[in-house]
Amino acid sequence: MINNKNTELIDSYERLRKLIGMPSEQALKKSQLALSPEHKKFISKSPFFLISSCSDNGECEISPRGDKPGFVEVINDKTFIFIEKPGNRRLDTLSNLISNKNIGILFLVPQEQYCLRIKGKAELSYEIPSNDKKKYLVPPTIFVTTKVEQVFFQCARAIKASQIWSC
Repeated sequence: MINNKNTELIDSYERLRKLIGMPSEQALKKSQLALSPEHKKFISKSPFFLISSCSDNGECEISPRGDKPGFVEVINDKTFIFIEKPGNRRLDTLSNLISNKNIGILFLVPQEQYCLRIKGKAELSYEIPSNDKKKYLVPPTIFVTTKVEQVFFQCARAIKASQIWSC
């Protein structure tokens, strides 16, 4: 339990850095601007990811996405795409991405100790089934295309500490 009598607020970046220190050179170097072959392989094996978005007025959202491995298609070193599956129709994430294209994605692969973090910009597009262009009775297929701006493998410490794969 947190003891509020001995806690102080961290109200500046400078104070935070003074308390925690600077990242190692190795931690700074792991961030890349494009997908490497290792990143692409990890994505191809992932059946699950978490997607974060934020509205223009600062409301943040994080939502799970999952399917069989391979449901995310890497187009090239800077781009990947997935089909948005019908869900509860709240459209929290998709609505955010219309007004604020910033996206964060965390890919997980069962039994792997690492996860893959990606930041980028997302675009939504759609395709109406050819036989229903006039009726719209069948929902259109919505695609989320992400342009990668930063990617890196996250340290295994949190996954190991959680013992998520041994439950």
